[in-house]
Amino acid sequence: MGVIKILESQVANKIAAGEVVQRPASAVKELLENSIDSQADEIILSFYSGGNKMFQVSDNGCGMDIDDLNLCVMRHATSKIKTSQDLNNIKTMGFRGEALASISEISVMEIRTKSKGHDIGNRVLFSSGKKQKSEPFNAQQGTAIRVENIFFNLPARKKFLKSEKIESKHIIEEFKRVAIINNEINFVCYENGKEIFKLQKAKLLNRILEINKLKINNNFVPVNEETTIVKIFGYIAKPELAKKTRGEQYLFVNKRFFKSNYLSHAIKSAFKGLIDEKKIPTFYINFEINPSQIDVNIHPNKTEIKFSDEKSIYSILRSAVKKSLAQYNLIPSIDFNLDQAFFNELDRKPNKISVPNIKIDKNYNPFKKDSQNTSSNLLNNLLLDSSGYVNSDSKNDLFQIENFMISIEFDSLKIFSIRKMHKRVLYENYLNLTTENNSINLLFPVDLFFSESEISTIEEIKSSINKFGFKYVLKEKMLSVLAIPSNCDESKIRDYFEDFIQSKTNNTSLETDFKIEIAKKLCNRNAYRPKTKLSSIEMEALYASFHKCKNQKFCPSGKKIWESLTTKLITKLIKP
Repeated sequence: MGVIKILESQVANKIAAGEVVQRPASAVKELLENSIDSQADEIILSFYSGGNKMFQVSDNGCGMDIDDLNLCVMRHATSKIKTSQDLNNIKTMGFRGEALASISEISVMEIRTKSKGHDIGNRVLFSSGKKQKSEPFNAQQGTAIRVENIFFNLPARKKFLKSEKIESKHIIEEFKRVAIINNEINFVCYENGKEIFKLQKAKLLNRILEINKLKINNNFVPVNEETTIVKIFGYIAKPELAKKTRGEQYLFVNKRFFKSNYLSHAIKSAFKGLIDEKKIPTFYINFEINPSQIDVNIHPNKTEIKFSDEKSIYSILRSAVKKSLAQYNLIPSIDFNLDQAFFNELDRKPNKISVPNIKIDKNYNPFKKDSQNTSSNLLNNLLLDSSGYVNSDSKNDLFQIENFMISIEFDSLKIFSIRKMHKRVLYENYLNLTTENNSINLLFPVDLFFSESEISTIEEIKSSINKFGFKYVLKEKMLSVLAIPSNCDESKIRDYFEDFIQSKTNNTSLETDFKIEIAKKLCNRNAYRPKTKLSSIEMEALYASFHKCKNQKFCPSGKKIWESLTTKLITKLIKP
């Protein structure tokens, strides 16, 4: 007898539900998209405890009659498509007929709805995919879907949910992705009973400003381009607003949010020369394209889109962004009418040309031993030829070649990476600091503007940041920095906080104390930059400080700091 068996429908449905609904935010996304497809002009989202306890989406759309209500939770029951040909021309947000069936399988779900033209609505209750109650209900036109105790019957999935804060951030992000581009719809969002968004119908730029709680609109530049292939419209932020962290990059196709590293690269390449290579521009771009030229049926989350002519769209997008940057004078140019220094040089009378004086030492003999021609001076000459500069005035026979410090030992040469040495010294100093002896107050507070999610991330690691001597207060979306560590640069304050956000966002460890990560970021930001020329005093100080470190082998990122060239190794490489 064979061992392969067909799974029971209940088991199969739970497996399928796990693919569609990974977390509460996944279910919220599906419900919001259903409300948009219902032609609603007002949508309300409410959730508690990061969606773990309850979330509800209600709208004033077309609603459902009793027949549709009984069918809507059946797997692959949908009003969006009828034949396989319809998959080539999808114009709605949903189309698979999986969302409600999947959500009802792993939660307690209640649907209240009334369709246009009916005097009374209906209410139905599901638990684990089974109908528990169905009755007439005095509902308003539209649909309200309430979900409680998600994953209550899948404990393995439930235990992998993150903290309430993190799950709330995911729900809010899904809300933003839907609300930003559907600016012709009123949206309201409540978290734990508190209203956090109330968005009225508005132009796209106003919706972007409102959802990010910004008041200044001159930081965004419009992007508009229409071709036979695609119509592109949206907004990009000015280069100075580029950040090291992702989170404010939004791409939409026919008002559907999607992710594409390829098309995101097109936008970033248009900013080349205007922003640091490690920074990412902020953008909100929508592509209007014939539905037959894209395939949205690739991933269960529908965030991956396949274009029939992606290369052409890449080129059009890149050109459109570059054109917008140029039109709004964001690309630097030379204005000779303003640069009078150039013409002043031409107006000057040329100096008289004179023969240079050349001094010749007639007593110089290269074969004659000279008391000044010591081994150190010979080494200086050799190093100078190879690097362009050398410093050898140190008492400890220390020399610098570009990024390296060379120490002459009894039977070897030690070659140190100056930057890695400095990182190790700073790192151990940072870990031993206390707030009391390290913080200095700024003469004038430095105000930094961040998104809500970035502010939330900073607040999560506030205690760790404070340990280093940073002090700040919150004013809506503004971070006002009052004090910084004594060995930090005031001009780099924004860089410090962006580093903290990036590190926390990318961190997957379970450590609650973020002190080590912050120390790594600070030493990386404050260590000597490549090709920094050190004075003899600076070399001596760095050399002495480094030899007080507990770990003298590796820098904080785990890379080797120095290498030794022994006489044996030198003899092996270059035979006498």
